[in-house]
Amino acid sequence: MKHEKYFLLVEDDEMDIHIFKRAHKKLGLRHPVVVKDDAESALQLLLNPNSSRDALVVLDINMPRMNGFEFLRRLRKEQKHRNQCVFIMSSSDSDSDIERAYDLGASGYFVKHQKFEQTLASVKVMDDFIGLVELPAPKPEAAVS
Repeated sequence: MKHEKYFLLVEDDEMDIHIFKRAHKKLGLRHPVVVKDDAESALQLLLNPNSSRDALVVLDINMPRMNGFEFLRRLRKEQKHRNQCVFIMSSSDSDSDIERAYDLGASGYFVKHQKFEQTLASVKVMDDFIGLVELPAPKPEAAVS
């Protein structure tokens, strides 16, 4: 069963949320944006048994309570979300952060830019991705003995 694909923006910074939404609007994108300002509530949304896997997660690393790395680690433990599209969008361009994100299963890593045109390009790539890529059907959860 196909659901509407959407962006799940997991970001605690109001300015970064505004910039992402502004880029989304300027590009006239059709995939809606759902915002969660902390990783815990985003994880709860995704782990809800009634949720679909049709979200493309755009995840910040540096957040209070649960950072983006912990979110990724916990999400990837769930069979249903092993292939969930998760793009990191962070101000960090540290090689160790980029490597760690990919080690934890990130689908891609974007560095937040000062120039709006670069943000536009990043959001456009994500939208192209969400519009073109098909994921495998989720595997049934393993029965607990």
